[in-house]
Amino acid sequence: MQNQPQNILVIRLSAIGDIVMSSGLIKSLKNRYPDANISWLVESMSKSLLLGHEDLHEVIELPRAKWKKLKKEKGLIAVLREVNAMRKLLKQKQFDLVLDTQGLLKSGIWAWFSGAKTRIGLGSKEGSQYLMTSVLKRDSSPVIGSEYRSLALELGCYPDDYIMSVVQSEQTYSRISELLQKHQLSEFVVLCPYTTRPQKHWFDQHWRELAEQIQLHFGLRCIVLGGPADIENARALCAEQSNMLSLAGETSLPETAELISRAKFLVGVDTGITHMGIMHALPTVCIFGSTAPYLRAHNAEIIYLNMHCSPCRRNPTCGGSFDCLKDIHASHVVSAMQKLRDAS
Repeated sequence: MQNQPQNILVIRLSAIGDIVMSSGLIKSLKNRYPDANISWLVESMSKSLLLGHEDLHEVIELPRAKWKKLKKEKGLIAVLREVNAMRKLLKQKQFDLVLDTQGLLKSGIWAWFSGAKTRIGLGSKEGSQYLMTSVLKRDSSPVIGSEYRSLALELGCYPDDYIMSVVQSEQTYSRISELLQKHQLSEFVVLCPYTTRPQKHWFDQHWRELAEQIQLHFGLRCIVLGGPADIENARALCAEQSNMLSLAGETSLPETAELISRAKFLVGVDTGITHMGIMHALPTVCIFGSTAPYLRAHNAEIIYLNMHCSPCRRNPTCGGSFDCLKDIHASHVVSAMQKLRDAS
């Protein structure tokens, strides 16, 4: 790239885990192009992770959920007006470099709408590759966030500058301090059981057995985290379990990240907030079922059986038995935690 970009747009609309993993681009780009304004285009659900980040010039919200509702209420024409207004807004920003790290049509169209002369797509598909000026292959390394790291390296960023980070504030710090004081918690383990697909869920009985084993071997209580949709399941999981406390639905995403940063360990399935443990260099055990987004990460142990039917993605062939998770037991997780403790 001959000219130094002045206005850079990163596009990663969702999901939470990928925004956490790709957040290392912010520091990488800021150090590579210190005079550039760096903006991020993100969907409403995940914007709180980035809003107010010290190295971001602007977070631009793409309200796709709002547009879906608008389409039902007022029709397609009303949505097209909103889309056109967003297109004009992006053009007004005069971006000269756009990085589409999602690589889908729903993200690539906004890179094209921006009018930027340089539009780099990461593994672009679904036709979005034709909207880019260049496309980079996704790195297949088993290290967490490798595809985003490789993009940073292609742009001339230094490897050590790739540091994952989300927004932290005094308000968030105080809120979590009050919450922990309320429940008289100082040392604890975070459990992250919830995600969007059943082939990624560990079994409730395994979680209960794990909590008992954690109390026995480490003398620590377990906090169960999740979103508003997980409240009922989390309460049922923790019912009559004195060593488990549900805080599902009680913390925002930045507050969740802050709470995780104060834990002794994190144990989670393939869900966005599990990756926050690795972001904070917290000893983390990842329980991966049908798919494994990565197999190596600093201060983490990955438990992945890689069975003959893996990865089944959205089409399980096991009839709902999910042996890839059923055959992972609490003892395996405790052994991984002990290994991390001994290493530290």
